[in-house]
Amino acid sequence: MAKPSKQDNKQLLFDVDAAWGKLQAKTIRQRKTSRFSYLRWISYAAAAIIALLVILNTFGPSKSSKETDLLTNQLEVNQTNEPVLILENGEKVSLQKDSFSLQKNYATIHKKDASISYKSDNQETDNETTEVQHRLVIPKGKTYDLLLADGTHVWLNAETELTYPTNFNGDQRKVKLKGEAFFDVAKDAQKPFIVELENMDIKVLGTSFNISNYEEDKTESVTLVSGSVEVNVAQKGTYQITPSEQLSLSEFHQTVNIEKVDTELFTSWKDNKYIFKNARLDDILKKLHRWYDFSVAYEDALMGEKRFSIIIDREDDLSKVLEIISYTSNIKLEYKDKRINVRSEKSLEKGGL
Repeated sequence: MAKPSKQDNKQLLFDVDAAWGKLQAKTIRQRKTSRFSYLRWISYAAAAIIALLVILNTFGPSKSSKETDLLTNQLEVNQTNEPVLILENGEKVSLQKDSFSLQKNYATIHKKDASISYKSDNQETDNETTEVQHRLVIPKGKTYDLLLADGTHVWLNAETELTYPTNFNGDQRKVKLKGEAFFDVAKDAQKPFIVELENMDIKVLGTSFNISNYEEDKTESVTLVSGSVEVNVAQKGTYQITPSEQLSLSEFHQTVNIEKVDTELFTSWKDNKYIFKNARLDDILKKLHRWYDFSVAYEDALMGEKRFSIIIDREDDLSKVLEIISYTSNIKLEYKDKRINVRSEKSLEKGGL
């Protein structure tokens, strides 16, 4: 605030200097009072917060220390790169511990090693119409076993999500899949088991089969090992397949194809190995990518069309796997900084790529 000059205030009938001094003193007092009030308010607020926390800690709802340790926020879960169980209210259960038991919505969840099992705590829930949904999310490089409340056994491959109820109520058993899973369905003639995919539903009473519908593959497929299944394809109709048959739907061509296959080629992953027979190198690397996590650079795109027959143990180091593939052909696969460079022998000698 600028002080007025005497020259500019010749017409004033009071002492400018005295008035200006009083104004400055008043301003200083107001600032001190305001600062004191602010500090006093802060101290009152802090005391109130502390009192509230004490009350909540003493009388508020609480979880057992065991359950609190299991429930984590999304950031912590994503950082672990481990399978995650997502409950109906969005809470995420860390599956890093070797074993635990958890009671949720009339069901007991048992976790041991790399598997989860559900057991109904109250059979009366079978008469309820509302089903409580859980979701199991599996990242790259992991697999998981799941035993549903009806006794159905599900093996989930890497990069897979399965949404399912804690108890099956009503007249059907329905789950939703993204990725790849092998199902060994418990028989129940009164309740058909239905797996919902993006473009098809698979309906069974009791059988075993493999489903793959990875988004990047642009194909959904059902490979039947035993029993029989009914496949309802959106806008295409309903199809029946028998053991050793595979039904596939190409997203690009929107065509349904049924053929006889060697089921072991499509189910060996649940036994911790990959079996490839006359498979394209590009398809082999796509499957391995979900387990080992890498990018690929081809010196020539046609190299991806070269075919191989090979059995790979998923416990093997990636470098060893690539060495075996390279040994059986004139194409060499080099791994560095999470990238595979696919090159010809001649280019390697010249130092290409």
